This record gives sequence, structure tokens and C-alpha cells, in this order.
Amino acid sequence: PNTVYYSKTNDFDDFAGTGSGNVVLPEAITGIKTFRDTLYIFGETSIHKLVNINDSVNVAVVSVTNNLGCVDGYTIQEIGGDLVFLSNDGFRSVAATERIDDVDLSSVGKAVSPLVKFVLDNKSDYTLSSVSLRAKNQYRMFYSDGDSVQHGFCGTLITGQDGSRGFQWSELRGINVRSIGSYYDDSEAEVTYQGDEAGWVYLHDTGNSFNGQDIEAEWHSPDSHFGDLGVRKTLHYFNLAMTNEGQVDLYMQVVFDFADRNNTQPPPVQIEISGAPAIFGVAEFGAADFGDTSSPLRRTPLQGSGHSMAFKFYSKGQLPPHIIHGYHVEIMPSGRK
Repeated sequence: PNTVYYSKTNDFDDFAGTGSGNVVLPEAITGIKTFRDTLYIFGETSIHKLVNINDSVNVAVVSVTNNLGCVDGYTIQEIGGDLVFLSNDGFRSVAATERIDDVDLSSVGKAVSPLVKFVLDNKSDYTLSSVSLRAKNQYRMFYSDGDSVQHGFCGTLITGQDGSRGFQWSELRGINVRSIGSYYDDSEAEVTYQGDEAGWVYLHDTGNSFNGQDIEAEWHSPDSHFGDLGVRKTLHYFNLAMTNEGQVDLYMQVVFDFADRNNTQPPPVQIEISGAPAIFGVAEFGAADFGDTSSPLRRTPLQGSGHSMAFKFYSKGQLPPHIIHGYHVEIMPSGRK
């Protein structure tokens, strides 16, 4: 379990010919993955890389770190020029820096650390699998116990306004995945398949339901006091920028003052969009909104006031997907506490 064997040069069936060999690591191997010109070898508490594999005299195993490793090789994926994997303290990446032969090990999943800790504490009960969706710059990892637990994590790699890159994370529920993988078909379209515990194979990320069941979605914005927590703000309008592929039935709940139970919270408001904007050559008459923009700004009147506020969006159904790009809130200062 702690040995890596490599075959004869240009012959992956011959492990005895010229150029073949093996290397031994100090602990059991949990996964291997090629990254650029290097083979990374993962153990539970260490990471090594195999170098000079075509030079029998100088072939060597170089230690990257002896402080952390990978808990399961099925969580290793390449995305955005990095290797992302589930370590014994959360999601991490192996990122090659500008300095030659230097390796930076960074944590990329701090936002979901409490949820990941639960998985790590019970990892012997779960089957882990992962996939990289290249078209969406997403890393998805699923864990399942074959029964009631069918959850996962989705990390989307984004670039900030200052040029920095990082992951935004969400939690996935209700997707029964035992194994998953993606590839490009003959038309260069990315296709992703998933298999479940019962042996069925599904198209992943296709359709508007979970095998006929409604999809529930929820997103909660951070609490904001708009620069001054002492001033009470009265809400007037909420402007939501979003892209939709069809009808949207979205609800938005304003949460005042960190959900203070002593304050009356307003009821949720519905943001309903009838259809997708018409695109020449694609739109169907009667199924698209002609004259609409690709990312419309929906203006919704609101009520209530508070010193701070957050916005919770949720939807449930079998409707086409939508993307929330941002929002703008119109407020009126009402007085200082």
C-alpha cells in the first residue's frame, strides 16, 4: 500500500522492462495525480512528488510536506491550474508559485470548515467522490452513506476585482452520488455522468429536477449595516441583478438586526419572472420575453427598518436555473440610536 510502481517507457503494460521501477513511501498511499510535469503522491499525513522518472539514475521522491495529506484519492481534482483535495483539516490546493520548484499549500475551504469537519470525523461511514466542471470553474465533492446522507460541497473559482482568485462555497443536498466523472464528447461539449448506490447512471447537471423531485435552493447574504450600525435604515426598494434561463419563482426574506427575536421581521416577498429573454436564433415564440435584457434588474418595493440587514433568497420547484449577480438597496436614514 505504500509503493508506487511505474511501467516501461511508452508501454503501460510492462512493469519489468527498461525504464520501469518503483518507489517506496513511509506511509500508505491514498492517491496519485499528475500535475504539469510532476507526479504528486498523497498519503494521509504527507505529500511527495516523483521527479526524474525517465532518468533511472536520478529518479527520486521529494517531500512536499509531512504535516498534512489527502484523506481520499477520489477527492483530488485539477481546477484552475491547481490541484484541489480534501485534507485532514479541510479543502486544500497544491499551487505552483512563480518561484521554480516551490510549492504553496493553501487552505481553500475555510468558509465551509465546520461542515467539512463533520465529514472528516465520520469519513469511515461515507463514500467520497469528486469532479471538476471545467466550463463552470467548479470543484464538486460528494459524500454518501448509501442511505439518508446524500450531500456534497461545490466550490466555484472566481476572480475578484483586484485580480485575486479564490473559491466561493455552497453546500449540496439530495444528490445521490457514489461515483462521478466528466469528459468532452466529439462536439467538444463537456458531459458529466454520476452513478448512485442502486447502480443507476444519470446525466449530472442536466434538467430542472432531481430525478423528478423538486430542487430547493437557498442563499443568505452577509449582514450589513452600510457603514454605520448606529443609524436606523428604512428600506424602500431592492434592485436584483440576475440572469435566468426561463421562469423564476424566487422568494426574498429581509432579516433585520441579526435576526433579533425582539424585532418584528417582515414577511418574504416574491420575485417572479415569467421567462428567459429572447435571443435571436434560439428564442421560441411564446416561451421567451421579447425586449428584455440578458441580465435584467428587477426592482421590488420593501418595507421595514433596522440598524443592520441581510437578505435570504430561496426557491423550490422544477424551474430552469438562474444566477444572482448582485443587488442594490435603496434606503432612507431614519435616526441614530
